[in-house]
Amino acid sequence: MMDSWSNIEVLPDDPEITAIDKMEQSLGELPSNVRRVRELITRIEICHFKIQRHCRFVKESVACLHPVRDSSGIGSNHIKNGAIAIRRDTTGRSAAGQRYIEALNQWLETGDHPGDSRHDRDPFTQQVFLWLGDPDPGNVKVVRLLIARLMWDWESYKMLNRGKAYKALKEQACRTDICHYAFPENLESLLRGIGKMEPVDGYEGCGSFNPGLKAFAEKEFSKLNGLLRSAAKGQKKDKDELSRTWLTACFAKTIKEQTGLTKHVEALMIRK
Repeated sequence: MMDSWSNIEVLPDDPEITAIDKMEQSLGELPSNVRRVRELITRIEICHFKIQRHCRFVKESVACLHPVRDSSGIGSNHIKNGAIAIRRDTTGRSAAGQRYIEALNQWLETGDHPGDSRHDRDPFTQQVFLWLGDPDPGNVKVVRLLIARLMWDWESYKMLNRGKAYKALKEQACRTDICHYAFPENLESLLRGIGKMEPVDGYEGCGSFNPGLKAFAEKEFSKLNGLLRSAAKGQKKDKDELSRTWLTACFAKTIKEQTGLTKHVEALMIRK
């Protein structure tokens, strides 16, 4: 099972995390349906292009204490799952991502076989070649890392991400995926950066958010805090109500940390 807080970065002694974890401990053994709702919260990413829908799924799941979507199915239509997933994906993102992967692999082949001009390049692939320039040991390594990241090939990803050379550019490659709200514009800007072997200014990669997403997150966080304040004022609660409060606090903390909000997660000490 994944670490419940793996989708945010916090200090080990964060007081809000400590309080929320104590709430969880006070609940005792939790049923599997509640655990699966918690897993949905762990899968939330503010930079995902479907974040509004995912937040709605979480809120509906917390309300009924049962996941309205199976977390194991998240990412099932990603390009790493092959042609069937690409055909099943109705957003077109997997097909678009596959086009970039194919163009990048063709570009790598020109480095493996200098002077080999047998590839008939379509305009899309030719544009990728122009952005990247000629292959050399430096840009080839970054492109291989980028492909591993796009394909969720974590074994190759870890190996290719070693070393300090081109650190900033490699970090941007590591923050690139087809599910990001700025795809494919962010990928194209990164390819231009790789062509120059310079990191992209203001890069919008995984973990980023734009003003619209920040406003959405602030509104959701305010609503969740309102629910927590109401819960704190009530009378003695049963385990289901306490579980909803704990899940709401987990959700609020996740949104807060992913978007850098400064207000506190309120009413963490809920009376039993």
